[in-house]
Amino acid sequence: MLEGNFHVITDHKLIYAFKRKSDQMSLRQIHQLFFILEFITDVRHVSDAENIVANALSRVDTIMPTNLDMQEIPETQASDDELQITETIYINVFEA
Repeated sequence: MLEGNFHVITDHKLIYAFKRKSDQMSLRQIHQLFFILEFITDVRHVSDAENIVANALSRVDTIMPTNLDMQEIPETQASDDELQITETIYINVFEA
C-alpha cells in the first residue's frame, strides 16, 4: 500500500477535471478521478512554458542521441567502473 503525500505538477487539464461537476462527467471519469484522489493530496497547474522537466522528458530526442549503437552499449557497460561497483554491491547485498 502506498502511503504519504503525493504532489502532482501538470500542464494537463487534469486540474480542470477536479473542478467539473459530476453530472458533466461519465461514470468512468468519476471513478478515475476518485481513484486518483486516493493518492494525490496536491495538484498544481504549471503552464507548458514553465514546466521544464516535462518539456525535457517529452523532447528527449533533442537531448539524447537517437542513433545509438546497440553493440556499443553492452561494451561500454562492461568497461564502466562505476557500474561495476554498483553491480558488485547488488550481488553482495541481494544474492548473499
